[in-house]
Amino acid sequence: MDFAVYILFSLKNGSNYTGYTSHLIERFRSHNIYGNDSTARHRPWIVVYVEFYSTKEEALKREKYFKSGRGSQLKNKIIKDFIKALLGRASVRSRFLSGGPPLLSKAIQICIAFFMD
Repeated sequence: MDFAVYILFSLKNGSNYTGYTSHLIERFRSHNIYGNDSTARHRPWIVVYVEFYSTKEEALKREKYFKSGRGSQLKNKIIKDFIKALLGRASVRSRFLSGGPPLLSKAIQICIAFFMD
């Protein structure tokens, strides 16, 4: 069984979440659709990064690293690079900055404010 360490980015307010799971798709659905956990108020989430490990111990160690000082810096760089790549696509940028869906337009504006300084 594979274990995934993942980084989510909130399209609502620009927050992020790091976790691990052995059922990535189901866990992603739970963050976005089901449950009333601490991530519910930040919906919708997008997956910006995933790593796979063969043991739970390895995944837990990596999750803990991403939540540490140095790991948090790396995590923020990963998110920033993802957003820059997304915004670098002219079709995405023009669609969302000029009349795209309101929630996603707001999300892109949040991304720009957080990561494009």
